[in-house]
Amino acid sequence: MANAWCMPGGKIAVYTGLLKITKNTNALSVVMGHEIAHAVAKHSVERMSHAITLNVGTQIADVFLGGAINRTRQTIGSNTGFDIFKLGIMNPFGRKQETEADYMGLIFSSLSGYDIRESVKLWERMAEKNKGKEPPQFLSTHPSSKNRIKNLQGWMDEVIIKYPPIKA
Repeated sequence: MANAWCMPGGKIAVYTGLLKITKNTNALSVVMGHEIAHAVAKHSVERMSHAITLNVGTQIADVFLGGAINRTRQTIGSNTGFDIFKLGIMNPFGRKQETEADYMGLIFSSLSGYDIRESVKLWERMAEKNKGKEPPQFLSTHPSSKNRIKNLQGWMDEVIIKYPPIKA
């Protein structure tokens, strides 16, 4: 398995299968920076708060609408297999957090003295590994590899200039 993730509370897990894709410490630093960014930005707390707000808000609205929201969700879900809240609200919210973690992760990696230009190569290798298996972006909580590469290329010069390695 090629994956890494940040648990609520900040502990980070990196599966050894990811090391075959990172190939070097510069790319691994980008992965670690990304996961650290999730902890620093408290994304797990944001997700929980967002989900609670969405659930409570729709339940209250559903009371006033006579259950129309729930019926519509069930009908669309049973006919298509998709949850409209997940596709329309939760997935875009997740992609926003992932993009934020990519950006912050680049900064953390650069400040730590790693070569963040490796981030693009990492995502090119990831795209190659997942070729034909990546779902359309709207179905995913993560940006597509193509969009991640585009974002990283756009941020690269700014991050290198604004956030050079910290000298101890």
